[in-house]
Amino acid sequence: MKTYTNEQKIFRAGTLEMGGQLGERPTVLIGSLFYEGHKAVQDAKTGEFDHQAVEGDIQLVLEWSDKTGLPAMFDIVGSYAPALERYVEFVSGQCQTPFLVDGTGDACRVQTMRRASEWGLLDRAILNSIEIATSDATLAEIRDIGVKHSVLLAFESRHMMPEKKVELLEGVPGEYKGLLQKAEEAGIESIIIDAAVLDVPSLGFCARAQEIIKETYGLPVGCAPPNAIFDWEKGAAVMGRDGQKLANAAACAFLRDHGADFILFGPCNKAGQVFPEVALVDSVLEYYQRRVNKVAIQPGPLSKLGGS
Repeated sequence: MKTYTNEQKIFRAGTLEMGGQLGERPTVLIGSLFYEGHKAVQDAKTGEFDHQAVEGDIQLVLEWSDKTGLPAMFDIVGSYAPALERYVEFVSGQCQTPFLVDGTGDACRVQTMRRASEWGLLDRAILNSIEIATSDATLAEIRDIGVKHSVLLAFESRHMMPEKKVELLEGVPGEYKGLLQKAEEAGIESIIIDAAVLDVPSLGFCARAQEIIKETYGLPVGCAPPNAIFDWEKGAAVMGRDGQKLANAAACAFLRDHGADFILFGPCNKAGQVFPEVALVDSVLEYYQRRVNKVAIQPGPLSKLGGS
């Protein structure tokens, strides 16, 4: 198990901290709400939803977070600004955790971030995300709002190999502006990098990209393996839905072992399938890093689950 020789930067939003050496801080697990197909959503355009069902999803994640010592956040997804605003208002009132504002287009999420600013939520609201396609005009609007935190999405269809994903952070002079420069122009204070899973084979590319990003920049990094696992039609046909759920938990654990500081694990109702597995991996990492590499470990699953 490695330690990185360069400085590891710590992401802070609200009271949550993320990043550092592998095992130094517990993995942040992020559950999704209001995604396409979420049964609690009654009208995706207006944002009508079953409040009780969503509250149950939130409480389930928070309960697993408390049991395991793994911090939690929420990825709030919406296709229309009026709906996304309603979702953010509700979730932010249910708990004090940070949350991702994950609209399906720049206009939707930036408008919602402006509303989050009006509500005094910018300490906890994380824009998801700034991308290679994000325009200069949008960056200027983000700066005007005063957005503090953002995900940088390291995805572009011609940049799937690990080194190419990293290239997206720096950009290529005369071709395109890098994500790090975009974040600076937008006035972002703290960033996390999404290494962008596309399909099951790309999990290996993401794992190596995570390691390179931490080795090179020391930035907190992670990704969303369910994007691949639950669209894996052949795997579903062979393993069935239960097998897919186990595969998702295994993918999350694999990516944690390759540098992930955060993992978007999918719908909140999958928390019971993912938190225990990642907590086990974290416990092993914490113990080894503390005893062998003398890393100053922050409280996490090892103390929660009865480790030494």
